[in-house]
Amino acid sequence: MSIHVLKEILSGLVENGFMAAVFAKSDGLPLAGVSTTTINEKSLAPIIAMFSEVSSEAKEELSLNSDMREIKIKYGDATIICRNVQIEISKSESVSFLIAAVAPPEEDLEALKYQAKLLDWAIENAQPVLRDLLTL
Repeated sequence: MSIHVLKEILSGLVENGFMAAVFAKSDGLPLAGVSTTTINEKSLAPIIAMFSEVSSEAKEELSLNSDMREIKIKYGDATIICRNVQIEISKSESVSFLIAAVAPPEEDLEALKYQAKLLDWAIENAQPVLRDLLTL
């Protein structure tokens, strides 16, 4: 049931302009994914796990105090947006999940704001589901 809800959330992203979207564990294990016919969402999960790993290494090397919030990589024909989703399991402990989406190349500020709001919506709606998955 939980995975079905995550797929519905991701479908909302794809229906609103994204080419692919995936929720994954921080180690790259995909939980749910949706894509158009041109992109395989299953290949997106391990890619974003590598991004997350590199961001952790950068955090250590640069002595940063906080975790990665977002990674955005722009290509001529698409943008990969990866966000870290922290689910608090106690006051002192949290678990990281990742959401990634492949978006069309938008340079217009309003389109970029729209994409950001859609990702905010997806994360907000997925948090209870992700929290439930932690109890399994």
